[in-house]
Amino acid sequence: VSTQSTGFHSSIYDVMITYRSTDSGWADLLQSFLESNEILCWRDQRMEIGANWSSDITSAIRLAKCELCLLSEEYLKSEMCTKEISLAFDSGKLIIQWCCPTQTRRRRDR
Repeated sequence: VSTQSTGFHSSIYDVMITYRSTDSGWADLLQSFLESNEILCWRDQRMEIGANWSSDITSAIRLAKCELCLLSEEYLKSEMCTKEISLAFDSGKLIIQWCCPTQTRRRRDR
C-alpha cells in the first residue's frame, strides 16, 4: 500500500469508517460502495482478535484522510464512538457525518 502525504502525517486510508455495531449493515453497504469506487477504507472489522482496540483505532484515525461517522441514536450514546470523533477533530481530520436511516415502529392502540 502506498502512502500519500497530507501535511505532517502520511495517509494510508482514504476513509476511516466509524459506526456503532448495531449499524454494521449500513457500514457494510457504504464500505462496499466506496471500495467499488477505489476508495480505500478502514474499519474495525479488520482488527485481529486480541488487538489493542484503542491503539489500533487511534492509529487508523491518524492514518486516514478523513473519518466517515455513521450517526445513529446508538452511536451518539457510545462513549467510544464520541471519543473517535473527538480524536479525529483534534487531529484536524475532515469529518463526514452520515445519518443512518432508522425504522420507526408505530404502536397500534387496540
